[in-house]
Amino acid sequence: MARAIPDCDASTSVSDWLTSLGLASYYNTFSAHKLTHVDQLLTLSGSDLEALGVTNRQHVDLLVGAINAVIAVTQTHHVPATDTVALSVHRPSRLHPHSPPADDVVDRV
Repeated sequence: MARAIPDCDASTSVSDWLTSLGLASYYNTFSAHKLTHVDQLLTLSGSDLEALGVTNRQHVDLLVGAINAVIAVTQTHHVPATDTVALSVHRPSRLHPHSPPADDVVDRV
């Protein structure tokens, strides 16, 4: 049966995160590589985890799933630091949907 991935975010400590996953035994492995917060893990792949010393394939899969869950939470809950963000948007013509933009359009959201 698949283990549920606990809620956490990128600021969670690796120690707390690993404990919540039932994988606290890997804490020394991660800390030896100075990986102390989950935000430092967000670019790691299964191969990276294996290179760090996570050799059990089920553990690698669980960690990759948990990293992907943190990435999803981070992306859906990301709030810009300022209240106004400039976005460059290409709005193709309805007649020529693949044409290059006539000029740069900037929206404020």
